[in-house]
This record gives sequence, C-alpha cells and structure tokens, in this order.
Amino acid sequence: GKASPVLKTLYKIKEYIRSTIIDSHAKDEQGLLLGILIGERGGISKELQDSFIKTGTIHIVALSGYNVTIISEAIAYVLIPLLGVTFGIVGGAIAVVLFAIMTGLGATIVRATIMGLLAYLSRMTGKEFDIGRALLIAGSIMFLSNPWILVFDVSFQLSFIATVGLVYVTPLVALWFKWIKNKGLKEIVSATIATNLTVLPFVAYKMGIVSLVSIPANVLIAPLVPLSMLFGALSIFIFMIFPVLALPLVALSSFILSCILSISVRGSGAPLSHVVIPYFSIVVVLLWYVAMCVWWYKKRDSAEPYDLK
Repeated sequence: GKASPVLKTLYKIKEYIRSTIIDSHAKDEQGLLLGILIGERGGISKELQDSFIKTGTIHIVALSGYNVTIISEAIAYVLIPLLGVTFGIVGGAIAVVLFAIMTGLGATIVRATIMGLLAYLSRMTGKEFDIGRALLIAGSIMFLSNPWILVFDVSFQLSFIATVGLVYVTPLVALWFKWIKNKGLKEIVSATIATNLTVLPFVAYKMGIVSLVSIPANVLIAPLVPLSMLFGALSIFIFMIFPVLALPLVALSSFILSCILSISVRGSGAPLSHVVIPYFSIVVVLLWYVAMCVWWYKKRDSAEPYDLK
C-alpha cells in the first residue's frame, strides 16, 4: 500500500497497452508489438524467436536505442510546436525518462535515454550534438554506476558496439554505395551493413551463431519498424476513445507486423541462413576490431558523417 504513485500510474498505462494489444491483434503479431512498444518478449513463441535469431533480427523483438530514438523524436515533434522549444524539450525529456522507467530500465534503454537527453540538451542550448561523445558519456555513467556491465551485461555490450558501428563505420560503408541515388535506401543499406560488420565477431564469440541473411533481412525490415510503432501506438490510443474507429489502424498495424514476421520466418528457412560456430577465439575478435580501427583511421577523412536524424 506504499507504492510510488508515479510507478503505479506508469504500470497501469503499461498494463492497459498490453491488454489492448492482446485484445486487438493476433497472437504472433501481438507478441511482436508488445516487444517493439513496451519491451515485453514473453509473447513471442520459441519458434519465432529462433527465426529472429537465425536472420539476425532478434533486436527488433525488444526495445532498443533505435526505438527510443523514434519515440523521443516523435515526442519532440509534437511538443515543440505546442509548447515552444524550451518547454517542449523539457516535456519531451520527462516523457522519455518516464517511458524508460515504465519499460524496466534495461541497459540498452538506459544508454539510449541518456543519449536522448543529451540530444535534447544540445537542441535547447544550440550546441552541436556529437553522438560519439554522447555515447562515451552514456557508457561512462553506466559503467560508474555498475562496473559489472562490462563483463556480464551482453545487452549493453552489444548495444554499445552496434552504436559505435552505426556512428563510425556507416560513413565508410556508404562510400561503397555512391551509386544508390535514393538517400534513404543508401542510409538503410549502409547502416545495416556497418552494424553487422561491427557486431559480427562479438556475436560469434558470445552466441556461437552467425546469420548469413542478416543484411537483406534487416534492410527489408528496418523501414517497417517505425511504421509498426506508429500505427500500433495510434491504434491503441484511438481504441481507448472509440474502438470502432481504431479498426482500420489495427488492420494496417497487423499487416505491417505480419510482413515483418514473414520476412523473418522465410529468411530463417532459406538454405544456409545461419552458421553455428562451436568455438570462436577472443584473439580473432580483438584482431577484427584492430583491423576495423585501422580501416576507420585511414578512411575517416574521405567519408561524410552519417546523418542520424
């Protein structure tokens, strides 16, 4: 009877979201949407989890820095025109922190939230936002609060490494795809390949499985994730007011989620979709990252910074 009123309210909101998704979506789709919106992975069957692992897309099943980025940008987009820059950003920062608390404060979410708050601060003060510096600050804060994350928290390790690849390797990979005229497509392809190259040795060392279809699967799925979040969230909100009006949005959300599931299942069933590696030496991991550092050092001046907006 002495629960925090803030936590009590947040968990009630979370439970409402959960029950609404269960009532409005089919079983496999509801499990995926629960993971994307509020970080619950219990609704995904073992078979589907295996499909996501084999296609290298398991990261979409749970909340990640990418999801938090979408949410923080969406909040800022709505609040700043209504409240002005200062109050809009302060309101957005409070909303992002409350969302992180509601979803359980996983390591990936905490890192992304700290970086999001720094991005808000830079926008409010007019200072340039250096995402590499923000990543270092977020990692340092988390390490100082709990040094064991460097050893035992695979989620934090993988998230940190993937973000390093996104920030520093994507501009180098983009040099290979100058022939792609569509900027959005080029960024998706470049970012997907860059993060895969960066996390590959770590995944092989920690998990013993490497997906051979990860790049095409992620390229196809990446544009669908923000759409599934948008229409899923809108359908929940409207369902609360007038359920009948939410039906078209629920249908659209279900269609997008079914496309994501189909890509994952079909990809995992492809011949040689993945390779199981019983043993992967830590020496190979270190040599891989040394080689990537040398590559970045030699090519950094010829690449344009990746636009993370």
